[in-house]
Amino acid sequence: MKVSDCPSVAPVTCYETDLISAGAKKLKTNKLRHLYVVDKKKKLLGVFAAQDVVYTLLAAGKDYRKVTVKECMNSSIVSFTKNDFLMKAVGFMSSTNILSVPIVDNGVLVGVLSYKDAMASLLREKQQRMKQQKQRSSLRRGENQEEDRAHY
Repeated sequence: MKVSDCPSVAPVTCYETDLISAGAKKLKTNKLRHLYVVDKKKKLLGVFAAQDVVYTLLAAGKDYRKVTVKECMNSSIVSFTKNDFLMKAVGFMSSTNILSVPIVDNGVLVGVLSYKDAMASLLREKQQRMKQQKQRSSLRRGENQEEDRAHY
């Protein structure tokens, strides 16, 4: 199963030139813990998280009216493509306790895959496979019963 087989959501983004205050308002308005930072062509540059505000502003004593998203974003992020295997993304999210990952196409942010949606898709796929196996198994039992009757 590929990442493209799983539903994704539209990313909420900001620009690296945005002030932290604008990013923080966007976080609050959308009830999010992080925003994806992109350039004008939607190329993924990093992640701006609520905790970054705390560390950059409060811990460092900076003025929120002057600090840009670029100054506190995390630019070393892991992203996935629609062609990546879903289990690879789920494995990464599980091992890092990250609940969503960006989906990119040639570096351009195209969606967000959540752990919840990924697990639901994997569960549906597993249930479908089990149902198909059960159907094949009952068909084989039926064929075996007909062969047994033919011998008598």
